[in-house]
Amino acid sequence: MDILAFQRQSNSKYISVIVPVYKDLKGLIDTVGSIRSCSIPDGYQLELIIVNDGAAPNISRYCQNQKALEVKIFPNRGSYFARNRGLEHSQGAWIGFVDADIFVDKNWIKNGVDELQKYDYVAGKIDVIRDGVSKIVADYQQHVDFNSERHMNTIHFGPTANLWIRRSLAEQVGGFNESLFSGGDMEFGRKVYSVANVKETFCEDVKVSHPPRTLAGLLRKSKRLAYGHNRMGKTSSFKSEFSLIKTLKRTLSHRNKDNESGELLLFRIFLFSHRLLYKLFYKLTKNSTEFEQAVEKEANDTQVTEYDYRATYQVEETAAETS
Repeated sequence: MDILAFQRQSNSKYISVIVPVYKDLKGLIDTVGSIRSCSIPDGYQLELIIVNDGAAPNISRYCQNQKALEVKIFPNRGSYFARNRGLEHSQGAWIGFVDADIFVDKNWIKNGVDELQKYDYVAGKIDVIRDGVSKIVADYQQHVDFNSERHMNTIHFGPTANLWIRRSLAEQVGGFNESLFSGGDMEFGRKVYSVANVKETFCEDVKVSHPPRTLAGLLRKSKRLAYGHNRMGKTSSFKSEFSLIKTLKRTLSHRNKDNESGELLLFRIFLFSHRLLYKLFYKLTKNSTEFEQAVEKEANDTQVTEYDYRATYQVEETAAETS
């Protein structure tokens, strides 16, 4: 268990929102702008925690401008390590996780906290923004990557792009597996599911909007997942979920359950095959260079605007430096 060393006592009147970020100031501005537009339930106070993975100076300046609690990590250690450090610095009894570059619904906080009055672990809905990419690329991400309802019903986890938990749950089961670079949200959800008397749910009203990856971005993510799944095979107690047979079964079975088109199934198999080849590559060469390059490219690409989502989602930029 990844034991957490909480720095402050839990406060039932505080709501902590944890946003890990690696170099993506532009995406962070979008996300924080949407969080600041949320309605806060009466009697509660919002605690915004930004975990600056890599300690980028421009993100530090932005945190100061926003009067947000910044947790710096240098050198960068990955998103699950970052979320654990955010948890340790939180004081809210109610904790929300969201990623930099996501737009949260104006009722995201209120609905998340409402659900936590009845449940310990709440996976929210993730709507993929369809502007700027092809239909098949958007469909794949909506029906596969960010299908939180199906993830909860079949594997019992919610992506950390939109997740709410009680702090008492993290105190009970520990945090995320810090050695992982992917799959840590699934492992955490399965760990929660295995605990007696813990209540999990999916809630459609706890909503966020996620900018889509391009096809090139999906291929880079495939490299990252391949490396991460190999790492999970050595460190995770739920490594069997990422076996070739189980992954292939999920890939094929979901088509019938969700009425997926033949085109989408072929696209899923294409990406699955791409990931499988990289899993073999990483396993045989034990070389993480391709993985590191893929992660770095993903981070750098966030600095390039392929489509102006701000105009659609009315995110207000602050005067913080963006270069």
